[in-house]
Amino acid sequence: MSILRSRPWFAPLLGAALLAFCGSAAALTEPEVRAVAEAAESAAERNDVAGMAAYLSEDAIITVVAPKPDGSSETKSSTKSEFVAGEIEAHAKARNRRYQSDVTRIVMAPDGQSGKAHVRAEESLVSDGHAVLASAEQVMTIQMRGGVAKITAASTRVTSFKIDGVKIF
Repeated sequence: MSILRSRPWFAPLLGAALLAFCGSAAALTEPEVRAVAEAAESAAERNDVAGMAAYLSEDAIITVVAPKPDGSSETKSSTKSEFVAGEIEAHAKARNRRYQSDVTRIVMAPDGQSGKAHVRAEESLVSDGHAVLASAEQVMTIQMRGGVAKITAASTRVTSFKIDGVKIF
């Protein structure tokens, strides 16, 4: 007969002992979440696509919501590899790219297993001979992956878009 079936009190005791011995998943701290967000944004400001990608988990999903001139919006989600490929292509086409951002707020999950970094960003560049200026609000979800804090999701909402000084939205 199994020790667990012959002594029903043993299973909860064993579970508590294992939890105490092994510990639960390490909790993230607000400074860790801020450090990951600021490091990823710093890489973006340097136009360092590989540097940005280093902070994304392999299963990261990046979502961008952009208004359209007709008032509707378009949502595009991509995996880490799709996002990186798109960034490499966009960087190759753009000239005079400048990206600036500010991590404005960190919100930790009550269980400490994740945090959200709120970011305001502005990007200007020249594409096909046209000056482009875009503003956005981003929220990055940061969680532990393999003992390392990584961005597991990023949601960007484009809030303003101008071409040659003309406001598109």
